[in-house]
Amino acid sequence: MTHLVQDMKIATGTSPTIGAAAAIASFGVNLNSAHDIYIVCQVTAAAATAVTFTPQRNDAAGTGWIALVNNARIWLNNAVGTNDVLVRQADGLNQITDALAASKMVVFHINGDSLGLHTGGTNDPCTRVRINMTTPAATDTVSVVYYLVPRYPSATVPEVRV
Repeated sequence: MTHLVQDMKIATGTSPTIGAAAAIASFGVNLNSAHDIYIVCQVTAAAATAVTFTPQRNDAAGTGWIALVNNARIWLNNAVGTNDVLVRQADGLNQITDALAASKMVVFHINGDSLGLHTGGTNDPCTRVRINMTTPAATDTVSVVYYLVPRYPSATVPEVRV
Protein backbone atom coordinates (compact mmCIF):
# COMPACT_ATOMS: atom_id res chain seq x y z
CA MET A 1 0.00 0.00 0.00
CA THR A 2 1.31 3.43 -0.91
CA HIS A 3 0.92 6.36 1.46
CA LEU A 4 1.42 9.60 -0.45
CA VAL A 5 2.80 11.66 2.42
CA GLN A 6 4.88 8.85 3.94
CA ASP A 7 6.26 7.41 0.69
CA MET A 8 6.94 10.58 -1.31
CA LYS A 9 8.42 14.01 -0.84
CA ILE A 10 5.93 16.67 -1.96
CA ALA A 11 7.32 20.06 -2.97
CA THR A 12 5.75 23.15 -4.49
CA GLY A 13 7.21 24.17 -7.85
CA THR A 14 5.07 27.28 -8.11
CA SER A 15 2.37 28.53 -5.84
CA PRO A 16 -0.82 29.08 -7.82
CA THR A 17 0.06 32.18 -9.81
CA ILE A 18 -2.65 34.55 -11.05
CA GLY A 19 -2.11 36.83 -14.02
CA ALA A 20 0.34 34.51 -15.67
CA ALA A 21 3.05 36.05 -17.79
CA ALA A 22 3.97 34.67 -21.21
CA ALA A 23 6.73 32.58 -19.59
CA ILE A 24 7.05 31.28 -16.03
CA ALA A 25 9.68 29.01 -14.52
CA SER A 26 9.04 26.87 -11.47
CA PHE A 27 11.46 26.45 -8.60
CA GLY A 28 13.97 23.70 -9.20
CA VAL A 29 14.28 20.51 -7.17
CA ASN A 30 17.34 18.40 -6.43
CA LEU A 31 16.93 14.78 -7.55
CA ASN A 32 20.04 13.44 -5.84
CA SER A 33 17.99 11.41 -3.34
CA ALA A 34 15.05 10.68 -5.68
CA HIS A 35 14.49 7.55 -7.72
CA ASP A 36 11.61 9.08 -9.69
CA ILE A 37 9.74 12.37 -9.87
CA TYR A 38 6.18 13.10 -10.93
CA ILE A 39 5.61 16.72 -11.94
CA VAL A 40 1.97 17.81 -11.89
CA CYS A 41 1.38 21.02 -13.86
CA GLN A 42 -1.97 22.78 -13.93
CA VAL A 43 -3.20 25.82 -15.81
CA THR A 44 -6.56 27.53 -15.97
CA ALA A 45 -6.67 29.61 -19.13
CA ALA A 46 -9.32 32.34 -19.18
CA ALA A 47 -8.89 32.81 -22.92
CA ALA A 48 -8.12 30.32 -25.66
CA THR A 49 -4.39 29.72 -25.42
CA ALA A 50 -2.01 26.84 -25.98
CA VAL A 51 0.38 26.19 -23.12
CA THR A 52 3.76 24.51 -23.44
CA PHE A 53 5.16 22.74 -20.37
CA THR A 54 8.88 21.93 -20.68
CA PRO A 55 10.81 20.12 -17.95
CA GLN A 56 14.43 21.27 -17.82
CA ARG A 57 17.60 20.15 -16.08
CA ASN A 58 20.42 22.20 -14.61
CA ASP A 59 23.54 22.71 -16.68
CA ALA A 60 26.93 21.31 -15.68
CA ALA A 61 28.01 24.58 -14.09
CA GLY A 62 24.84 24.74 -12.01
CA THR A 63 24.18 28.28 -13.20
CA GLY A 64 21.50 27.73 -15.85
CA TRP A 65 18.83 25.43 -17.22
CA ILE A 66 18.88 23.31 -20.38
CA ALA A 67 16.60 20.85 -22.15
CA LEU A 68 16.28 17.28 -20.92
CA VAL A 69 18.34 14.70 -22.78
CA ASN A 70 15.93 11.78 -22.33
CA ASN A 71 12.19 11.74 -22.97
CA ALA A 72 9.76 11.86 -20.05
CA ARG A 73 6.54 9.89 -19.77
CA ILE A 74 3.59 12.28 -20.18
CA TRP A 75 -0.13 12.31 -19.38
CA LEU A 76 -2.56 15.08 -20.38
CA ASN A 77 -6.08 16.24 -19.54
CA ASN A 78 -7.17 19.23 -21.64
CA ALA A 79 -10.46 19.64 -19.76
CA VAL A 80 -10.16 18.92 -16.03
CA GLY A 81 -13.37 20.89 -15.45
CA THR A 82 -15.39 18.21 -17.24
CA ASN A 83 -13.50 14.95 -16.54
CA ASP A 84 -10.65 13.43 -14.56
CA VAL A 85 -9.13 11.31 -17.33
CA LEU A 86 -5.39 11.61 -17.86
CA VAL A 87 -4.57 10.44 -21.39
CA ARG A 88 -1.15 8.91 -21.98
CA GLN A 89 0.81 10.93 -24.55
CA ALA A 90 3.88 9.97 -26.54
CA ASP A 91 7.07 10.20 -24.49
CA GLY A 92 8.73 13.54 -25.09
CA LEU A 93 10.67 16.54 -23.90
CA ASN A 94 7.62 18.81 -23.52
CA GLN A 95 3.83 18.89 -23.82
CA ILE A 96 1.63 21.44 -25.58
CA THR A 97 -2.01 21.67 -24.51
CA ASP A 98 -4.95 22.43 -26.75
CA ALA A 99 -5.65 26.11 -27.36
CA LEU A 100 -8.85 26.17 -25.32
CA ALA A 101 -10.15 28.40 -22.56
CA ALA A 102 -10.16 25.61 -19.98
CA SER A 103 -8.41 24.09 -16.98
CA LYS A 104 -5.72 21.67 -18.08
CA MET A 105 -3.34 19.25 -16.38
CA VAL A 106 -0.07 17.72 -17.54
CA VAL A 107 1.82 15.05 -15.60
CA PHE A 108 5.46 14.23 -16.33
CA HIS A 109 7.21 11.14 -14.96
CA ILE A 110 10.99 11.44 -14.98
CA ASN A 111 13.39 8.80 -13.74
CA GLY A 112 16.02 10.56 -11.62
CA ASP A 113 18.81 8.52 -13.19
CA SER A 114 17.79 9.65 -16.68
CA LEU A 115 19.02 13.17 -15.89
CA GLY A 116 22.51 11.75 -15.52
CA LEU A 117 25.44 13.11 -13.60
CA HIS A 118 27.34 16.04 -14.99
CA THR A 119 30.73 15.17 -16.43
CA GLY A 120 33.24 17.38 -14.70
CA GLY A 121 30.58 19.11 -12.62
CA THR A 122 30.09 18.87 -8.90
CA ASN A 123 26.42 19.81 -8.64
CA ASP A 124 23.59 17.31 -8.24
CA PRO A 125 21.04 16.67 -10.98
CA CYS A 126 18.10 19.08 -10.65
CA THR A 127 14.94 19.72 -12.63
CA ARG A 128 12.32 22.44 -13.03
CA VAL A 129 9.46 23.26 -15.43
CA ARG A 130 9.27 26.16 -17.89
CA ILE A 131 5.71 27.23 -18.80
CA ASN A 132 5.06 29.22 -21.98
CA MET A 133 1.62 30.60 -22.92
CA THR A 134 0.85 31.85 -26.43
CA THR A 135 -1.69 34.50 -25.34
CA PRO A 136 -1.73 34.86 -21.54
CA ALA A 137 -4.60 36.64 -19.82
CA ALA A 138 -4.56 38.55 -16.54
CA THR A 139 -6.78 35.93 -14.88
CA ASP A 140 -4.85 32.82 -15.98
CA THR A 141 -3.50 30.64 -13.18
CA VAL A 142 -0.67 28.12 -13.21
CA SER A 143 0.80 25.80 -10.61
CA VAL A 144 3.42 23.07 -10.41
CA VAL A 145 3.73 20.42 -7.70
CA TYR A 146 6.55 17.87 -7.48
CA TYR A 147 6.08 14.35 -6.10
CA LEU A 148 9.47 12.72 -5.52
CA VAL A 149 9.88 9.01 -4.88
CA PRO A 150 12.90 8.66 -2.56
CA ARG A 151 15.77 6.46 -3.65
CA TYR A 152 15.93 4.88 -0.18
CA PRO A 153 13.24 4.62 2.52
CA SER A 154 13.68 7.16 5.28
CA ALA A 155 11.64 8.69 8.06
CA THR A 156 12.52 12.11 6.67
CA VAL A 157 13.41 13.07 3.11
CA PRO A 158 16.02 15.82 2.75
CA GLU A 159 15.12 19.30 1.53
CA VAL A 160 14.90 19.22 -2.28
CA ARG A 161 14.08 22.76 -3.41
CA VAL A 162 16.94 24.67 -5.05
